Order: sequence, then C-alpha cells, then structure tokens
Amino acid sequence: MIQTCWADLKLTDESHGKTCLHTGGWRFSFPFVVFLLVLASSEEVLAQGASAARLIVTPSTFNLLPNETASFSANGAAGLPVTNAKWSLEPQIAELHVENGVVRVTPKGLGRAILTATAENESATAIIEIFSGEHLPDSMLRWTVDPTPGYESMLLRQAVPNQGAMPELYSIEWSKSANALVRAFSRDGQQRWAITLDAQANPNFLKPEMHMNGGILTLRGQPVTGVIQPSTNTMEFNPAVGPAILSRPGIPPDGKFFLARSTGDDNGGLLILERGRFHDFVVDLNGANGSELWRYRSAGHLAKNWTVNQSGDVAIVEYVQQPVSSALIVLNGTTGEVRFRIPFPTSSTAILNFKCVEGNDLVNLRASPAGSVFTSSDGNMYVQVEVYNESAGPPKCKPARWFSDNLLSLLRVTPEGEAEWKSFQHFHADGGGGFRVQPRLFAGETIPDGLGGQLAAWTYFYPGSKEGAKAYFEGRLTRLGPSGQQDYSMPFPFWDAVPSELFDENMVLGEDNTLYATNKQVLINFHIPAGELKWVRQPPTGDITLYWATRGGGVLVSNRGRLTLFDPEGRGAEFKESPNTTAGSGVGLEVLDPLDSTAREVLQLRDLQLSWVENFLAVEAGAPYGRGRVMEIARH
Repeated sequence: MIQTCWADLKLTDESHGKTCLHTGGWRFSFPFVVFLLVLASSEEVLAQGASAARLIVTPSTFNLLPNETASFSANGAAGLPVTNAKWSLEPQIAELHVENGVVRVTPKGLGRAILTATAENESATAIIEIFSGEHLPDSMLRWTVDPTPGYESMLLRQAVPNQGAMPELYSIEWSKSANALVRAFSRDGQQRWAITLDAQANPNFLKPEMHMNGGILTLRGQPVTGVIQPSTNTMEFNPAVGPAILSRPGIPPDGKFFLARSTGDDNGGLLILERGRFHDFVVDLNGANGSELWRYRSAGHLAKNWTVNQSGDVAIVEYVQQPVSSALIVLNGTTGEVRFRIPFPTSSTAILNFKCVEGNDLVNLRASPAGSVFTSSDGNMYVQVEVYNESAGPPKCKPARWFSDNLLSLLRVTPEGEAEWKSFQHFHADGGGGFRVQPRLFAGETIPDGLGGQLAAWTYFYPGSKEGAKAYFEGRLTRLGPSGQQDYSMPFPFWDAVPSELFDENMVLGEDNTLYATNKQVLINFHIPAGELKWVRQPPTGDITLYWATRGGGVLVSNRGRLTLFDPEGRGAEFKESPNTTAGSGVGLEVLDPLDSTAREVLQLRDLQLSWVENFLAVEAGAPYGRGRVMEIARH
C-alpha cells in the first residue's frame, strides 16, 4: 500500500486530522508511470573546466523495442551534424540506414550494442539497448544525452510546437570557466546545433529577483546621498545607505552578463534574459540555427517573468533608475522593437519640512513594483501593479501632517496596445500629529479563473495598533470577472516569504474550475465558482513544489523529495519508490537498470517536466550527485 498522511488543516474548531489515500483502491486519473521524484541538491556544483566538444554521437544512449526505430546524429566541434560520418554497430543486433549523415537503427535482435561514428580521423560512440515486449518497463530511461565535456546541463526548455525541422528541445549547459552553451535537440535526442551565449550561467543566478526599489533621494528637488526606508513602524532617513540595487545577489561585474531566464518563443525558437550590472537584454534565438533573431537592450533592468501572446509579442516589466520609472513593455516578437510601453505611476516616501525648514522636503522617488504577467485566451495581457505613497512632517515640527496611500491595480493590455487600469484594493489615510503606520499591499501572481475573469494573488500586511492589536501578514486572493469582484483570505500569512518579491508558480488551474495554490508551506484547493476553500494540506516539514494539474481534477506536487498526487477530495497518494531525502531541493528519479530490470538507480535531477506529447523530460544534476545529462523517461 502507498499512502500519504499530510495534516488535514480544518477551518473549524474540530481537532486536526490526517487524510490518507491507499493507492491500492484508487485509479490514477491520467496515464502515469510510477516513478520516483526525490529532491536533489541545489547547492552550487562547479564544473571543473569547459572544453570544446569534438565529435560526439547524439543521443548518447537509447533504449528501444523490436518494433521501433531510433535515429542518431554525429556532431562536430561546431555543434552541427557531420554529413560524411561512417557508422558501425557491434554486435550487429540492428540494421543501419544512413542518409545525410543521420543513421536510423532498425532492430533485428535483442541485447546491448555499441554504435560508432567515424569522421575526420575521430570516432565517437553511443549505447543501444533493445528489449523485448510491447513497451519499455515503467521508469526506464528512453534516451539520454551527455553534457559537453567540462559543462553540466542546467535547464531544459521545450520549444513551442512548430512544423518543419525546428528543434523541439533546448538544453542550456553551464560551466565555471566559460559562458553558457545552448544545445538544440529533436524530440528523440538528436542534436541540431549548439552555440555559446554572451552570458554566463549558474543555477544560483536563477533564484534572485530584482526590483528597482532603491529609488532616487532628493532634497528640495536636488539629488542627495541616502535613502528613506518605507518602514513598518516608523519613517526613517538613513544617510549612510544608498541605492542597494547593484549589491544585490545575482548582479554580475561590469561588462559581464548572467543568464536569468529562458523559455520557448512563439515560433519554435528560444527567448533568453541576460542580466547585466547596469542593464539587461532580451534575446530571441532562431530555432533553425541558433542565430540571434533580435536583441532588446533595456535602459535598466527587467523582471524575471514575461509572457508571450498569440501574436508572438513579448510582454515584460522594465525598471529604470534614471529617470526613476517602471512600465510594462510589449516587444514585437519578430523584430524585438518596443510596440507598446505602458508606464506605471511612481511611488514615494517623503519627509516634509525636513529639519523644520519650510519647503525643505526630503523625497525618495521609487519605481512601483509589479507582479507576474500572463496572457489570457483572448490575447489580452495582465499584470498587477502596486503604488505606494506616504509623507509626514517631522514630529517636532508644528504643524505636523501625515499621509499614506496604497493602491493595487490590475493592468490589462489588448493585442492592439489599449491599456485599461482596474483598481481592486486601496488603502488611504491622513491626519495630524505623528505618523501612523498603515496597512500595506504587495502585488503578486495573476492567472485566468477559467470563467472569463482573473485571479489575483496578493499579500496584506497589518502593522498593529496602539490599542494592542498585533501585526500580521495574510495571503489574499481577489477574483475579478464579469460578475464583479470577490475578495478572499487564504489560510496562510503570505504568498512568498519575502512579500515584495515576484512569484509566478504558486497557482495552477485544475478541472472543474478548481484552483490549486501553495505558499510553499501549505497546499489548498479552492473552488472558484463557489468562492469556497475546500481543503488545506500541510506536510510535516519541507517546502511544497507545485507541478501541474492532472486529468480527473487532481494535482501533482512534491515535498522533501516525495511525489504526491492529490485528488479533488484532498486524498493524496505518495509513491513507495519515493523516499525522503536530505540532499536539498531539486528533482530526482528512481529508474530500472537496463541490464537488470530488478535493480534500481536513484538519479538526482534538477527538474522534471511534462512534454507537449505528455512524456517526461528531465535534467540530471552534475557532480557529485550525477552526470549532468538530459533525458526522456519512458511511459505508456
């Protein structure tokens, strides 16, 4: 029996219980291979030095059945297929058919064989294993690709399906001593091309988010050194502190760039975000050969979240320091030129009549932060924007006044660039005497509600009161749709441990208009039409990772290395092949040994994905946890 006993967090006075599901009596609601996900270390593991790849065969291994065929390419130092390669197989358990340098392998026996390619006085090999049966055993690797010598695979990105000979997968590899590599593959693991980026890559560079919160400080309208810190209990001026944007984690040295994000574009290519010290780039790579289709140079920094609409246009939030501003920019997906720029209102903190001098105003002007962006089915793009303005006179100066205004708005931008702002949360207060700290609102993730509206996740902060009320955070959810606005409180204190940071993977829409959401500590099921919280689950320890909604109304999550499938009623099924691990965060897989189907090997992985055709793709961790490969996982 396989069962899970996450705490059932009830919203009544009843004692907390446990909700368990025995998989012996439950049928999974979508075709699923029983495999193991375990958490692998996310600690930085440095490659020992990069070197240029010479002749290689891709994929590196392939497991297939007698009624199947497999194709392989020989790739040279430039990363392109070699058309004059000579092929051989030993032992000869399959026939080889060569065309334009690509060899197709047709089984005629069972067992393991070595496939060798020879070109320009060099040779390279791959391993083929042919099994009997109608399908490969569950949890067996379909194919693998070794990383370039001196590199490790870091990311695997799927291309948007595109007709023709375009790649279907992109692997980004990283090294301590060289810039990142991008390798393009067909769905069966054949390499199409490889290029070197202008940016370095490192798993740790993918974590920090950046907002231009430092702002500019002025006294009587003239820039000065220092920052006014918006505070939860007082208004402060700290002249020893300047804008800290350039000292935040993930900011490279001058002249260097770090890879911060990548996704498939709308035409089968690859979009990448290169983070610089003073400005960032968005680059679109041609899926056909890896050349740059276009490059957008930001005047400042870009949020690590974008959306691509049905026309291929790219929308992303941009933060600029001089002049202080933030905006949603929409880039032409064909040329990279700015089609539309929708500016956001600025935010500010001010001390009026500083040092009790009339007109001696000390003002910190900041770019207003935004949440994650998304595109709806009708092509409209949405993003939450938070604007916060406050001012106060020094308490010893008479008369003293204070003012606070905090606004959350949802910005909608049509494919034609028409912008519409909808305010959905607003706190305003003012008065005389000493400054009184007011509630704060923090923008977050927005997704469709499945019924023609939007779901906006945001965080509320209450600062407490002089009467003794304690300060607290609370995760909130607002539904904006044709029927109006509904606000809900979530059973956790915040959506992200740092309320002001961007998050975009905390919610997923399931069947029957069900929202599954997590703040990494608890998992909730929220029925959207009824506005009802159905159930809450919390694991004993460890963070929750939300993967995807499943057929039948369930959701797939992992916690401390254990993969759990929850059904709509909140019953969760853990997999017995999924032991807990203390290695850290990441993904792993327990697979069958191709030579002995009774033996199992636990692979430590960085990621596991569901592909467009509903197979599984994975990225293996590098040394000392793994070999840094990319792979496809067999399922039926």
